[in-house]
Amino acid sequence: MTERSRDVQTTYTETRIARRLAALSLEEKCRLLGGASTWRTHAIPRLGIPALKMSDGPNGVRGESLGANRTPGVNIP
Repeated sequence: MTERSRDVQTTYTETRIARRLAALSLEEKCRLLGGASTWRTHAIPRLGIPALKMSDGPNGVRGESLGANRTPGVNIP
């Protein structure tokens, strides 16, 4: 990839992001600041924005279940 093609790709990506942000209503922007559940964001289906699953890094990736029958995570220093 050349420097020029990188610049074109960056401009294209930034334009897509700017258009998507401009298309969000104030309510939708606010919904993205909070979670739909403990580990998921709200989806914005009309703009093709899926819900994202989050994790809190230091403890590793885990599921949403807090029950006793879950597989424990592994933390390797």
